[in-house]
Amino acid sequence: MKNIYTVSLLFLCSSLSTLVAQNISDALRYSILDQGGTARVIGAGGAFGAMGGDIGVIGTNVSGIADFRKNEVTVSVSYNNPRTTSTYLGEEVGSSTDGRNVQINNVAFVINNSPDNGSFVTSNFMVGFQQYANFGETYSYDAVHRGSLVESLANNASAGFYSPFSEELADLTGAIYFFNDTLGYVHDFTEITFDSTTNIAIGRDNSVNELVQKEEVIERSGNINELQFAWAGRLKSGLRVGIGIGMPWISYEENKFYEENDTDGDPAGFNKLNFNQSFTTSGIGFNIKAGIGYSIMKKVRLGLNVQSPTFYRLDDNFYNSMLYDCSECIEPFQLVESDPGAFAYKLRTPMKLTASVGTLMGKDKLRGFLNLDLNYIDYGSNRYNFTYRSDLIEDAEFETFQNNLISNTLASGLEFNLGGEMAYDKYRLRAGLSSRLKPFVSEIGQDYVLAAGLGYRANVLYVDLAYQYLIREEGYVPYFAETADQDLFIRNEVTQSKLMLTLGIKI
Repeated sequence: MKNIYTVSLLFLCSSLSTLVAQNISDALRYSILDQGGTARVIGAGGAFGAMGGDIGVIGTNVSGIADFRKNEVTVSVSYNNPRTTSTYLGEEVGSSTDGRNVQINNVAFVINNSPDNGSFVTSNFMVGFQQYANFGETYSYDAVHRGSLVESLANNASAGFYSPFSEELADLTGAIYFFNDTLGYVHDFTEITFDSTTNIAIGRDNSVNELVQKEEVIERSGNINELQFAWAGRLKSGLRVGIGIGMPWISYEENKFYEENDTDGDPAGFNKLNFNQSFTTSGIGFNIKAGIGYSIMKKVRLGLNVQSPTFYRLDDNFYNSMLYDCSECIEPFQLVESDPGAFAYKLRTPMKLTASVGTLMGKDKLRGFLNLDLNYIDYGSNRYNFTYRSDLIEDAEFETFQNNLISNTLASGLEFNLGGEMAYDKYRLRAGLSSRLKPFVSEIGQDYVLAAGLGYRANVLYVDLAYQYLIREEGYVPYFAETADQDLFIRNEVTQSKLMLTLGIKI
């Protein structure tokens, strides 16, 4: 529980204080990518770095494109089924299967060339696109908890932080209000201390100890798709080499609908609070992939691939609104909307190094392979650039703060993909296991992804089917109270199921 709580705080650091993105959670969102692209690769647990001969291998080792002996076209489609169960103090407070979606995961074309002369046996080109992340997800909770969002907003405003997307909205609705220069901003829950002689206010306590019903719906959608161009060739010596250029584009949308309701009529002034946030990110980037592969005695295959950092240019657009209702309000149900906000910035996500070893097995009609990929990634190397279009001191300071936070709190380490395939005549059976590094230094262990698949391969046509299953846990805190014991900590258990179909034609 301690680790999950720490993670939730880091994920949400600056989320309500800035009400924009450009924080540690967004850097992670765009640097944690899925393996695969085709059902064959996914069915084998993403373990394909030493094998090649499948378009999905470009994300693991681009030199595997050299193993194609014919022109080939593939199309992959997936059905994604996320499910989130939310608990508070061990009791279920929300469950959702919304966010289910159908995605095109891969469309690609390989052009095979077998030179008659020279050092290369094959010289192949590939163009296509592949999906590396799907953000579709919806979850919600409904819990009764001590405290209120107005506590955080009033304290922020009193400390001099007065954002037009949060504190100003609360001020305009009457959820918080300025009392005087001594006490700053207060709210309907505030306990004010008066001098017994002069009856002048001398102190205040903005902490909220009353029970308040809180509910929220969080909706997320979008993906990361990458346009890919690659060349790979196999030398007569057996060495395979390849290089590729990736141009990923990000599309992300998040909507939050937060609501508080008075449970017992105390205090008399407060009835209801709504705070809605709408946020989108879009942008494009580029990276370079380079890989080599080599076969020993035609049975043991080795591979090494490096993918450069991805350099993104991103644009955020955001819009918030707040409604506050109280029995003593001059205008009940006061709704205030912010002006649209926008911000342009850059993000550099980590490079990835992959080392692979595999072996070919079998005889006659029964054959197959087993492959292991080891991936090294340093999530702490994510870097923001907020000043390439801005000369504001506060943007430079926020850039330094976020990059230092990323360096100090995000982890580096190894992930693995282990899997294989057995083939009898034209039929295929696959299975695999892969790991995902928990990205925070405060966490221990890894998350695991199970996968299995089937395939049928004729001379010209082939079809592959794969299933992937992942369970992960995450913490969520909608806002930060004055003391940590007042934070509403929601524990989410997320299961993600993916069913993928790939159709291919050899020309």
